[in-house]
Amino acid sequence: MDHILLKVKVQAIYFQTRQNELGIQYATSDKRITISESEDILLDRKIEYEEVLKVKYEFIEIEVPLTDLENYIIQ
Repeated sequence: MDHILLKVKVQAIYFQTRQNELGIQYATSDKRITISESEDILLDRKIEYEEVLKVKYEFIEIEVPLTDLENYIIQ
């Protein structure tokens, strides 16, 4: 096995794109991210959007190569 699977709690920002599609971006914070804060996050990431619909907590799985994980732990 050359990777590890991590289950991570993130906040998912659901938004409507200017093409009327659903967009999702993930962010982390020690506290709940507000709609206003999520708009700032999208602007900082240079993501064009029409409207932020909601922000909710979700668990996602991330596959991390063991060499990368070892580098993060050692530093």
